Amino acid sequence: MTRHKIKPQPLSVAVCAIMRRNQILLLKRTKDPYRGYWSLPAGKIKYGEPAREAALRETFEETGLAARFVNHLGVVSERLIKNDLLVGHFIMHLVKLATDIETVVESHEGQLRWFPVDEIGARKNRIIGSDKAMIEKMILQDGKAHYECLIEQDGAHHTLRIFE
Repeated sequence: MTRHKIKPQPLSVAVCAIMRRNQILLLKRTKDPYRGYWSLPAGKIKYGEPAREAALRETFEETGLAARFVNHLGVVSERLIKNDLLVGHFIMHLVKLATDIETVVESHEGQLRWFPVDEIGARKNRIIGSDKAMIEKMILQDGKAHYECLIEQDGAHHTLRIFE
């Protein structure tokens, strides 16, 4: 049984799969957890806020993009373990958005860059394991709408152990 550290409640997060042509927008994180890793832009869902609206708000705040809603692809329950302690639990709503705009506004959250979506699988390192799995299973494939995820952290290295 994994012990938990401080946070007894999971954090609800809108994860934004922002698509432009055959590209997806990734952010190189400047904050923990996952500092230095590429990720899908994401942010906390405010109390009473629908996941769809949170995704659109977070996209604009972190990228300057006015995107349009495409679909709510599903939910991932991610647990982050460090030294056998549960240090993070995120209920992640993956929301697919679209834009025709290429130019993004850099923010304090990190560097932004468009990646060809079909090349994500070849980028083994430095993409958060759960984000890579969401892209592969929930965007590129017609995967299921709910996944359980477990990531183990060892120093600055994060390893995806479960995504099922």
